[in-house]
Parts: sequence; structure tokens; C-alpha cells
Amino acid sequence: MIWTDTPCWITCWNDSNSYIKALRSPKIEFMLAQHPWLENDCLFADIILPVSTKFEEEDIAVDNMGGQFYTILREKQCIEPVGESKSDYEIVCMIAEKMGLLKEYTEGKTIDEWMRHGFSKSGIQDIITYEELEEKDYWVVPTDPDWKKQKPGMREFYEDPENHPLKTPSGKIEF
Repeated sequence: MIWTDTPCWITCWNDSNSYIKALRSPKIEFMLAQHPWLENDCLFADIILPVSTKFEEEDIAVDNMGGQFYTILREKQCIEPVGESKSDYEIVCMIAEKMGLLKEYTEGKTIDEWMRHGFSKSGIQDIITYEELEEKDYWVVPTDPDWKKQKPGMREFYEDPENHPLKTPSGKIEF
């Protein structure tokens, strides 16, 4: 059985033909997909559960502004879920409940409590409170004051590849 909540392997990862071949294997008896749209891997699914989009649910996200700046965002619900769509979390909760595992899966926490828990483990809880994030809706991660002292990317490898090898069999860039 395959249960996917990210059905974009066919277009998002390398060697999609091998993946399609694997999906067609008789060893795969069943496939369940959760997705807002009928696309990619959903076409192979036996059951497709409609997932709400980011506009229909509450969440916290990290935005990488083109590799330059990171922002923590409090995403608020813009519209009610369309049709019978549910969030990924709600879908898993419904299945866990049918299997008698809801309490173990949720640990008794609501979605808001899980967001607060994730926030409390994020590393920014000492810089901004959850309540401040809720009020402001975003927080820009400040640039390290010593950023000029940090060598960019693979600079040491570029300058001296013999003494700063990569984690490849040859220690060099491999194609």
C-alpha cells in the first residue's frame, strides 16, 4: 500500500519513469492520495481524498525570500474549506479515529496546540513570543551580525579542493 500526501513525485523528482513503473507493479495493491488537485501521482490512486489549500487553513510557515531573507509567517485562514476538503491533519485524524488510534496520533492536542508546540521547539521562541507572532503575522529573521566572517557555500572547496573534499567518492564534484 502507498499512502501519499505529497503526490508530485512524477514531476518533482528525478527518474519519474522508474517511479511510474514501480506504481504499476502488481506488488502495490492499493494507493491512497491526499491532494487538492487531480494531478501527477493522483492519477494512479485508488482513492483520492480532497485536501484543503493553504488558503483554507491556519498554519505557520517559513518563507525563504529567494535565498536572501527568511521570514516566519502566521498563515491565517482566508476562506472556508471548499466542498468536502479537509486539512492533511484532519484527514489523518479521521483515519486514525477509524483505526482506534486517534488519541495516540494527536496526543490529545488540537491543531493550534500543535502549532504552539512546533513554535516552542523552533528556536525563535526566545526572540519573539507566539502571541507577538499572532499579532504581527510575520517575523523577519535578522541577519547574523558577523555574516561577513562566514565563507559562502563551497568556498573552502573552491579554494583548496584537496584539503576540503566533498562527501563524494572522489571528494570532487561528480556528474
